Amino acid sequence: MSPFPPIGTPVSRRRAIRRVTPGYRRRPLKEPNQGVIADFRANGGQIPGSEDNPVLLLTTTGARSGRPHTAPLAFMNDGDCLVIFAAHAGEPSRPAWYYNLVAHPEVTVELRGQTWQTRAVVATGPERERLYNRRVEQAPFIVEYQDQIPRPIPVIILARPASGASPALDQAW
Repeated sequence: MSPFPPIGTPVSRRRAIRRVTPGYRRRPLKEPNQGVIADFRANGGQIPGSEDNPVLLLTTTGARSGRPHTAPLAFMNDGDCLVIFAAHAGEPSRPAWYYNLVAHPEVTVELRGQTWQTRAVVATGPERERLYNRRVEQAPFIVEYQDQIPRPIPVIILARPASGASPALDQAW
């Protein structure tokens, strides 16, 4: 028998099961990402089966802990920049990596087998609207996420390293 309560069990019942079930361990949300990160790094910056939805790894410095945290994120290109969205799948809170990069905007990006450091900038005003509308054209589900939350989805711009800094990255870009 699984130590985890069945899906659909009321929250109060789930809490009671956690308190009395020996060995019950809450599974952190980070665990699924660890497999994605390992696949990404093992396959030269690609995740098998995600060719239609490119992914990068973003490493931020923890806002409170100061420790590095890595998250796989979908992105889109915008000229010499990469653009990511803190949609958090329509959750009411923003993702932890967003708070981290606001506190410490110096981040590390891994893409297509290349790694570089850059500064994350949260887009505002017309620039945010332009980038958000471009993403909606590419991924209409972002509108569903926006409809679920009262706040605008943050749009973050990651600058590409200087041209010529990495010939392999220039070719991959």
